[in-house]
Amino acid sequence: MKGKVFLTGAGAGSFLYLTQYARFLLERADVVVYDRLIDHRVLQYTRDGAELIPVGKAPGKAPYTQETICELLAERAKKGAIVLRLKGGDPFVFGRGGEEAMYLAAHGVPFEVVPGVSSVHVAAACAGIPLTFRGKSRSFHVFSGHPEEALESLPWDAIAHLPGTLVFLMGEATLNTIIGNLLASGKDPTTPACLVMQAGSPFQRVVSGSLLDIAQKKAASGLCNPLVLFVGEVVNFQDVLFKGEHAPFPRRVMVVGSTEVLRQYQMLSDLVVFLETQGIVLIPAALLRAAPNHEVLNDLRERLKQFDALLFPSQNAASVVFEALPDLRILHDLKIWAIGAKTARWLRERGIAADYVASGSAISFLEETRDFPPHRVAIVTSKKEDCRLQRELSKRGWLCEVFPAYSMVFRTHLFPYIQEELHQGLDLIVFLSPSAYEAFFAATSKTPPCPVWAIGHTTASYLLGKNVKVSRVVPSPSLEEICMEVLRWRENQEPL
Repeated sequence: MKGKVFLTGAGAGSFLYLTQYARFLLERADVVVYDRLIDHRVLQYTRDGAELIPVGKAPGKAPYTQETICELLAERAKKGAIVLRLKGGDPFVFGRGGEEAMYLAAHGVPFEVVPGVSSVHVAAACAGIPLTFRGKSRSFHVFSGHPEEALESLPWDAIAHLPGTLVFLMGEATLNTIIGNLLASGKDPTTPACLVMQAGSPFQRVVSGSLLDIAQKKAASGLCNPLVLFVGEVVNFQDVLFKGEHAPFPRRVMVVGSTEVLRQYQMLSDLVVFLETQGIVLIPAALLRAAPNHEVLNDLRERLKQFDALLFPSQNAASVVFEALPDLRILHDLKIWAIGAKTARWLRERGIAADYVASGSAISFLEETRDFPPHRVAIVTSKKEDCRLQRELSKRGWLCEVFPAYSMVFRTHLFPYIQEELHQGLDLIVFLSPSAYEAFFAATSKTPPCPVWAIGHTTASYLLGKNVKVSRVVPSPSLEEICMEVLRWRENQEPL
């Protein structure tokens, strides 16, 4: 297959502004070359085996030159890869997308430009500033605020007398120069002005004033990059249109588990958005996936008639079996047992009503089935799982056989994403299983630098054995219930 580069905008601020087309490409790309200012949560959509390459340019640091990035895109595409060049905002709005497109065109590399939601529009909308308004502003004009030397060539006399809204991007370090040039060129010092930091994200902050005092207000408030500056009468509409800030000092909470974490995260988008308004940034870390053991699954399928019950201790166990079955009707003589409401719900969503559902753990199952008559049970587990169920049920005279039908494997392509999130700082990490911690440690080579919660006592015991202090044990692996527990903690300001 011939390679191709997609120069794609990831939107500004939050993963919520990612377009459907951009997500479609994320799920299919072989290589993702991404900038620093994207919401890194979008990288969760990448497929297993994708190569993730961070090329972000932090202020004063440039690990990749623009020339190197262009060469990288062309080199990967010429090898036949589908390359996603992921940029914050829109690739053609001060994103150097034009330079990369010209380079690819000159070197005969197929490419496509995929627009994104620019920080110009996100910042304006989130700060309650209509860029145009009948009778107030019939145009808006966008300028780059850096580098300092480039500002000297701008026609400041013309800019100062433009009738529309002025927008300056990336001008944190040059704010005084921008304001000084506008005032020196005749702009009214009482003209309304507004600064928006990290527009559209839970960390967004907004400071408003006039050209005369906005720099002082910025210094007093501690605003920093990335900043968008608006100048014009439309800033006054904030009094009515600005909905206010999210909760101050947002907490970043990472939930580490399998691909099921990501599935639930996508289903709970309303709750995720609500949490952000309450100052909680939920970061899914789907570092594990269930890799089926086809030999074991074939053996199970051929021997199903030897059993009268099929026990699924987890959703992963159920999913690998059902994906391997050519026809669900071969289960018609079997009782289907599930451990945990999540496993039962997964089965129910696929048209299978479990004959028995244990309340939540192997221990619960053993206690609740104490009065059951002996059964012939096939227990589906992971390869590493210690099957206490088989030992205890066998003591009761049950005929039990364990089928290690899958292994939990690391999604190593996401390791750079985890490292970047860790670098940005975390306030809480929730581990759903011992394997989740193993994957996190493999990705970072570090013990958690912040408070830790564990799902269930098995996970808590494992973490304690690794000298990781567990601040709280949460009984349910449901992401919704974890979110509610975090929300209660945030509302009550309980210690972690």
